[in-house]
Amino acid sequence: GFGLGLALLRGNSLLSNERQDDPVIFDDEEWQLSTVLGTGTSSTVFAAHKTAAQSEPTRAVKVIMVELMGTSERVQLRLEYELWSQLRHPHVIQMFGSVLSDARFCLLLELAGEELFAVITRMDELRERDTARWISQLLSALEHMHGLHIAHCDVKPENVLLVSGGGGGSQLATKLSDFGCARRVGVAGASAAPQGSRGYA
Repeated sequence: GFGLGLALLRGNSLLSNERQDDPVIFDDEEWQLSTVLGTGTSSTVFAAHKTAAQSEPTRAVKVIMVELMGTSERVQLRLEYELWSQLRHPHVIQMFGSVLSDARFCLLLELAGEELFAVITRMDELRERDTARWISQLLSALEHMHGLHIAHCDVKPENVLLVSGGGGGSQLATKLSDFGCARRVGVAGASAAPQGSRGYA
């Protein structure tokens, strides 16, 4: 909300007793962080499970170290959060909650599998029916976003995750992720600045 946005823009100093992989509390439930799933310039994504349950990971937690970010990066982080929280689609990684501490901004996310990029580089070729199904799923996700006047601006294999259950059996389904370059489009005040990864633009 507005208060969260102001806090992200203001930024806070790092608390000496708070580590990046400390447990995170969302809506009074404590989540223990475990395996690192991915890293970025100022963020790390962990697999996570409820501390009380002592179970296998069921969610992912993206931990963003706000104090490592400049003002413009905090502005984009606020926009990423606001846009992502509007999305509800079977082929978009779902955000379940967020929490801002003095050191970290954490997002509780749907847990998915590996990146499509890893699958492409590991396999000699992709089956046509799999490729057609994945493209159809991603187009459906983008149609949902565009209907909300949101553009992803960085669709690439590294930002597409795979999960089981894409139609039964061993089929995989795609999930669009990483909305760090997302922008509002087709509305007053929307940015027209170029976005995305240089190698894919």
